[in-house]
Amino acid sequence: MTDEFDMAVLSVGLEASPDAVALSEKLGIELDAHRFAKTESFHPVSSSRDGIYVSGSFQAPMAIPRSVTQASTAAAEAGRALIEAKGTLTQTLINEKIKENGLNRIVIAACTPRTHEPLFQDTLRESGLNAHLVEMANIRNQNF
Repeated sequence: MTDEFDMAVLSVGLEASPDAVALSEKLGIELDAHRFAKTESFHPVSSSRDGIYVSGSFQAPMAIPRSVTQASTAAAEAGRALIEAKGTLTQTLINEKIKENGLNRIVIAACTPRTHEPLFQDTLRESGLNAHLVEMANIRNQNF
């Protein structure tokens, strides 16, 4: 038997990545019935864990422009959560944590390394570490 059609649409179903599910289990992030990160309508990037924000295919199947918008929203929410620390002695706190935890290198998630890396290198130097053992994660340009 042969059928003729004017058009056929072939679609690939989307499901949560096994790696994303494993990560959610490790971080204690609640999943919805479809195994994507559970969020609320009025808080679309807030996960079930305070301070952990979700976007893109970890939150739900979505088009790239929506994913980018949600990534920007997640970055804004993280900034809002940190507003109380604005104007505090952040480098002093980092220095204390380096000593307190016996750290031998650090990763900083911030804006461009061009403007901030020297500041954090000085912080490591003041902690007695090699200033070049700081790694900068550029979240301004890489937030999606």
